[in-house]
Amino acid sequence: MKALIVGVTGQDGSLLAKHLLDEGYEVHGTFRRGSSDNFWRLRDLGVRNQVHYHNYNIGNELAFAEVLRQEKPDEIYSLAGESFTALSFEEPKHFMNINIDAVIEQLESIRVNAPDAKVFFASSSEIFGASAQEISLNEESTKVPMTPYGVSKLTQNQLVRIYRDRYKLRLFSGILFPHESPFRSPEFVTRKICRGLVRNIKESVQPIQMGDLSMKRDWGSARDFVKLFNLLLLKGVPGDYVFGTGKNTSVEEFLISAANELGVELIRTELPNSNQLEFRESKSGEVWVQSDPSRFSANRFSYGPADSSKLKREIGEIKISQVTEVIQDLVNYEMSKV
Repeated sequence: MKALIVGVTGQDGSLLAKHLLDEGYEVHGTFRRGSSDNFWRLRDLGVRNQVHYHNYNIGNELAFAEVLRQEKPDEIYSLAGESFTALSFEEPKHFMNINIDAVIEQLESIRVNAPDAKVFFASSSEIFGASAQEISLNEESTKVPMTPYGVSKLTQNQLVRIYRDRYKLRLFSGILFPHESPFRSPEFVTRKICRGLVRNIKESVQPIQMGDLSMKRDWGSARDFVKLFNLLLLKGVPGDYVFGTGKNTSVEEFLISAANELGVELIRTELPNSNQLEFRESKSGEVWVQSDPSRFSANRFSYGPADSSKLKREIGEIKISQVTEVIQDLVNYEMSKV
């Protein structure tokens, strides 16, 4: 079996490459020429030299079409794109251009050059926008995105559906709830917390600057998600599928759990005449975390956890690590790097 991963140097792409190679696939991957050295993930996973690389920048549809014509992959995983939600408010046009243009040119190339391939497109739970936190979200739930990033992913989702219905292509959309690993970029809140806590233990104490800690997300494991991408293409019927654990966790709960994993007790203090918080390390009294809800306000909304029952019906019982296991993975990695 031959697979093509669009965005092989990212978190999901590199983890998927490792999984597919372990399964005996011939793995090809695209990357952006001129970007910083993002091959560190593949090196850390020990597969840097086992992947066949192809240069493909969004907007160069001829390059992507040529890869399809030459390699004729059995499976295609489209995982590239801009995904840092907060930044989408600063550069909305860029996010829309990258995420929407990419899927259009890939769909057209697949329609012409690889109509028999099974194709997985990574969408996002950000397409739902804010919702009641006690209600689980499935493929039919109301979708009202609240960020430019969410709008771009919902547009992508609709385009994939149109091409699937009109041209009878074997297209799968994964509506992915947040999924973390040590290979997540450091600006994402989960790695930011774990890196900051380890730095405070091993180096010098610098308060971690946080926004609204009440925000809730359904955090799962990227290592588990990528295995399910592959399993879905092998066993499933084309369509939309929600991926998640089914359990929400607030940012504050994530922070406290990560500190506990490191043997650190944080004491929460509400600052007078404000809605700001401080978290002090119980033994030294030093401030380790400062929270101001007016900071990083792009994601100041929560939504319900994932309902992955359709995915389970399609491919059987699925394993997605809960947030405690995700935290252990992140913390262990950060400690090993100090």
